Amino acid sequence: MFGQAVTVKGYTSVAGMIVIVEQSSDQQTWNPIGAVAADTSGNYQLAVPGPPAFGSVWYRADFTGYAMDAPVAGTTFSVEQAQAYIDAGETIGGAAMVPQSYTDPVAISSVTNDAAVVLVIVIVLILIAVLAMRRRKPTTTKPKTK
Repeated sequence: MFGQAVTVKGYTSVAGMIVIVEQSSDQQTWNPIGAVAADTSGNYQLAVPGPPAFGSVWYRADFTGYAMDAPVAGTTFSVEQAQAYIDAGETIGGAAMVPQSYTDPVAISSVTNDAAVVLVIVIVLILIAVLAMRRRKPTTTKPKTK
């Protein structure tokens, strides 16, 4: 994976709900990394930064309880913009429609994929070395004369 994006997707019970995706390396400290308003069916999808090379991180969704009108539903935006919508009362009804809740954390690890990539590189280097050795001209030795 080498730091590639991860797609987080799910479902909320409220159409247009603002969902903030959070990331943690220790499951104690959570950092918001992206936000999306669920579509009119309650589905959401968001690409977020993946785990570091040879590392693991946890992700969870913060269902804020606030929902956006249909024109904004299904769109992604920054965490700051999500908070601005909430703070300015620009959500439906200007208040939370349901209590805030969090999903269970999900661990994502890059170790398996990264190890496979490194293994392929090592195998290619070994093959190149073997081919180079086979192409070397054998050294000829002159017979000793008496």
